[in-house]
Amino acid sequence: MRSNESKIDKVKALVQQRGGWRAVYSAYPSLLAAFDKPGKEFPCPKTGSGKTKFSFFKDADVRGAAFHRDEGGLADGIDVISWLEGVSKSQAMDIIVQICGGDLSSVTPAVIRRSREALQQTQVISPEEATKRKATIDKIWAGAKSIADSPVEAYLRSRGIKGDPASWKNLFSHESLAYKEDDKAPWTRHPGMLAIVRDTECKPLTLHRTFLAADGSGKADVSRQKMMLAQPRSLQGACIRIDHPVETPTGKLIGITEGIENALSVREATGCPMWVGISDRIMEQVAFPDDIKVIIVWADIEPSGAGLRAAETLRRIWEPKGVTVIVEAPHNMNREKCDWNDVYQEIGSTGFDLTIDSKYRVYTGVEVL
Repeated sequence: MRSNESKIDKVKALVQQRGGWRAVYSAYPSLLAAFDKPGKEFPCPKTGSGKTKFSFFKDADVRGAAFHRDEGGLADGIDVISWLEGVSKSQAMDIIVQICGGDLSSVTPAVIRRSREALQQTQVISPEEATKRKATIDKIWAGAKSIADSPVEAYLRSRGIKGDPASWKNLFSHESLAYKEDDKAPWTRHPGMLAIVRDTECKPLTLHRTFLAADGSGKADVSRQKMMLAQPRSLQGACIRIDHPVETPTGKLIGITEGIENALSVREATGCPMWVGISDRIMEQVAFPDDIKVIIVWADIEPSGAGLRAAETLRRIWEPKGVTVIVEAPHNMNREKCDWNDVYQEIGSTGFDLTIDSKYRVYTGVEVL
């Protein structure tokens, strides 16, 4: 890992040496308009869909970071190019180097040090901003209620989830979440599902929201159906923890997948304890405790390959640390785009090859076949 981290440092330093991320994004007209107006939302630069899908953070010239309403946070310019080009981070770095002149030899330790110092300055959330974000989170959290007999339960039932709502830890309902399509649109209100996003110490960090139709028959008819509130502390390593890891003879075991519906499907079908990585990019950065010895990644299949790439990234990070990483993907559906909720709805638990031994299964209210 050290050589790869060194390459990351060198590439970021090279970008700063060339004048910042605008020098890279100038090669991509679909990115440049959004880059020149940080904070303003634009259509997806990859597909052109939506009016408010994509935006750059205000410190984008230093970090290159952006936010996509479907993909989540893109932590830096390497992530942005990796996502846009549909390639691995290593390949994205090669592309960036070529755009910047194709030569890393000019990047000295002093240049790397200055680049790191600039990055550190941008990553600090001011106390005032943190207080403002926490107040927003607390205000919405005050309306959180049990999922039982709510539109959230109706929605999850419509997605084929059969189990006991009491087993869905860290998931809640909210009767009236405020939503705004863009700066010019009026505010609307929708019932929604709240999920607690926890940091690396398992402390509540922020809330993930899923906006729903009034009767829970599906998601709300809005362009951004899933959104996460801005966090008052670093998001690095965070996730939604539906279950505690289970103790097995080889050590503690946990499963992880991108979406909440996926996680609930997997745990009912297999008995696997589950965490939710929220998006492929955030999932890659999840920090697992030292006592986790087995990670099962329940990956999505999609044309971009992002889900499988995220799974392999987790394998590459954690296997050298002595963790067994198992990647499961729904290849049996023979589709370009498929997730484990699709499998559970259409085939049921027989569509899952891997199940957890009955001694270690989590309680869901559904019997594993």
